Amino acid sequence: MKRSIAAILVLLSLLTVAIIAAPATTAQEATPFYWEFINVNIDVQENGDMLVTETHMYVFTSNCTNERYRWIPLDKVEAIDSVEVSEGGEILSVNTGVENKQLWVKWSHTLNPPESHTFVLKYRVEGGLHVYEEGDQVYWKAVFGERNAPVESSNVTVCLPSSLAGEILDIKSYGVPADARQADNRTVEFVSREALPPGEELEIMVSFTHGILGIAPPSWQEAGEGEQGTNWTPAIMVIFVLVFGGGGGGGGGGGGGG
Repeated sequence: MKRSIAAILVLLSLLTVAIIAAPATTAQEATPFYWEFINVNIDVQENGDMLVTETHMYVFTSNCTNERYRWIPLDKVEAIDSVEVSEGGEILSVNTGVENKQLWVKWSHTLNPPESHTFVLKYRVEGGLHVYEEGDQVYWKAVFGERNAPVESSNVTVCLPSSLAGEILDIKSYGVPADARQADNRTVEFVSREALPPGEELEIMVSFTHGILGIAPPSWQEAGEGEQGTNWTPAIMVIFVLVFGGGGGGGGGGGGGG
């Protein structure tokens, strides 16, 4: 009797896993594009602003909408402005708005798959640095996990201003495995070791000597809304991806895209 009950429990567990995994697998197979890469450059300014440049190379394998979008959370920044999207050096028309504490950016383009398109998204982040006595930080989710399509590779570069040359204290990455190195005394590079499947993200942290930039903690940090690190468990991330299918969310610099 006990063996029968144990067998039934094992079978139920396997069925539960299959039911949860099936929609994600089907959604991935049905996605008409993937990212060849998402490369991100974060250029920290002397006033603490961050100039972010995201380069997205899409590979379209079958027919789909010609509208692309990017969702960027606003919960760990003071503001995001100067949004610009270009392709091949040509500035594209963009629409932006704020919804559920996220900035959304949408643009359209010609599309005749199979083909690839590379878009460059630029924006300025105000009040996005984390300020702590033990070390101020660039803490940014460079590649968002809320996607239905994989990203084959990612390269993230953080460049600090000249006043912070030689002041880097620590570098770390979270999410998919990545190699991190100091290119020089104020530049750090992160390179993913493997592809990023849907639901997987790449978050980076560069810590540097506190007080040199002379910036105060941002209001969101003082209000206790900006805990260090990502506090979403893998189970919650899976549920989010299955339910929302790549919309938006996540920590500072995360959000979604499509």
